[in-house]
Amino acid sequence: MSFNKDNWAITGGVFISGGGATANYSSGSITTDMIGFGALAETFGAYTRAGSQYLEASSYYLTTMIGASYEINDMIAVGANARYTSAKNKAKAGLTLTDSPFDLPDVPIAYDVEEDATGMGASFGIFITPSEEFAFAARYETMVPLEFKTKVNQDDIGISMDGEKHNRDLPAVFAAGVSYQWNERFKTLADFNYYFQTAADWGNSDVATAGRSYSDMAGNASSYAVGMEYGVTEKLMFSLGSIYTSFAWDDEAGYYTSLGAYETVPGNNVSINTGVKFQLNPKIAINAGYANTMWSKDRTVKAVNLAPADVDVTTNNKMSTFAIGVDINL
Repeated sequence: MSFNKDNWAITGGVFISGGGATANYSSGSITTDMIGFGALAETFGAYTRAGSQYLEASSYYLTTMIGASYEINDMIAVGANARYTSAKNKAKAGLTLTDSPFDLPDVPIAYDVEEDATGMGASFGIFITPSEEFAFAARYETMVPLEFKTKVNQDDIGISMDGEKHNRDLPAVFAAGVSYQWNERFKTLADFNYYFQTAADWGNSDVATAGRSYSDMAGNASSYAVGMEYGVTEKLMFSLGSIYTSFAWDDEAGYYTSLGAYETVPGNNVSINTGVKFQLNPKIAINAGYANTMWSKDRTVKAVNLAPADVDVTTNNKMSTFAIGVDINL
């Protein structure tokens, strides 16, 4: 949403800045396999199988933004905004220890926790239009510190403590992009983003990786995007593009000791994106988009948190995303 007067524009909005997904593994995942592996080992042979596994998780980072921009002249505009982020993570998992050679009763194990955090950040940008056809933009987003507080509803595994706190900051970002308007209907765009992940606080790992910082092990990340827009009619616009995301891993296997890493499968990926924009009237437009993200097939990660056992985990992942939004220009 924006309000314009003379050389000034006041903008505001609400968007999902992180997470934005729900996962449901009705038959469990590699994480519940690992939990089961550890639980079975502690029974010293009293149980031989961890069955009835399941995992449900969700993560949403909702950001409210308000800011202002000023048009210095016909060529240059600058802007800044403040952001407030409210984040919530939920996880439920469980399994049943069964097949006891001593005819012991089955033992259900459940895990149910919630985490909440809030944080503030800001961003600063510049927009340059040296000609009617060519435009350049750059922005810097500050890190958003997020300290999560844990609420334990049930933990038979013993990995969380009610009221404990840990950090998972949103990293700072530098972004730059260019666009070129070839004619009234056709525009091409290119974009670059760099994520300063190593400067964020994501907590430390356990003894399996000598207590290293998860953000240091992840390294920084970058993304490269190209796209095009085509005006089908005066009111309807179609867009198509692709994004390549690259992770500069320092210790990929070590990072995967973090809870949930195998389910989110961070790593290099390519997405194909398409969208439409319909201008209802001069002040209101509706946007809808679809993205298909693909990771490398059969990627192998060493499960160092199962040491001394030598276990390799093969990951395969793909993701489809749909989004809809409204632009309001007052």
